[in-house]
Amino acid sequence: MPQGLRTLQLAVVAAWLGASIFLTFFVGPALFSPEVLRVIPKYHAGRVAQVILGQFFWLQLTCGSAALLLSLVGWAFGGTRQRPRVALLLVAIVSVVLVVGQTLPPRLERWHAIQYAPNTTPAQKNEAQAAFRRLHGFSQIANLAVMLGVTLYLLQLARPAQRRTIGNA
Repeated sequence: MPQGLRTLQLAVVAAWLGASIFLTFFVGPALFSPEVLRVIPKYHAGRVAQVILGQFFWLQLTCGSAALLLSLVGWAFGGTRQRPRVALLLVAIVSVVLVVGQTLPPRLERWHAIQYAPNTTPAQKNEAQAAFRRLHGFSQIANLAVMLGVTLYLLQLARPAQRRTIGNA
């Protein structure tokens, strides 16, 4: 892969990983910190988190798509190929982002609204809390899996490319 293209792909994937780490370990906990919850109710903090996660989905999809595109450009114009398992890893990561990002948010928003609605019964609130907790847990596991995948992909991408010689052509 031409060096400029490789550098650009490294930058895109590093930005993706950095944004994931920042959101997961800093923004999320800050939104539900005692300092924030003294200023705004938990319901509103949850709604703000949903908006941020919606934007984060688009950032992940953009970074993942750019990484895929740059990989294809490197293959088409640079004559380089990624190892099949590394290319498959990137496709898997983007697929998880796409599927989870399109299926979970509407369900989480629904259960969140039911939890805090003034006209829901205690039984409905309990059901909504349990459903929200399950989906949120699955969402966190998927997020950590994507972060791990992006980390592994970045490490593979950062490895020096092996040059073709007559012996390994």
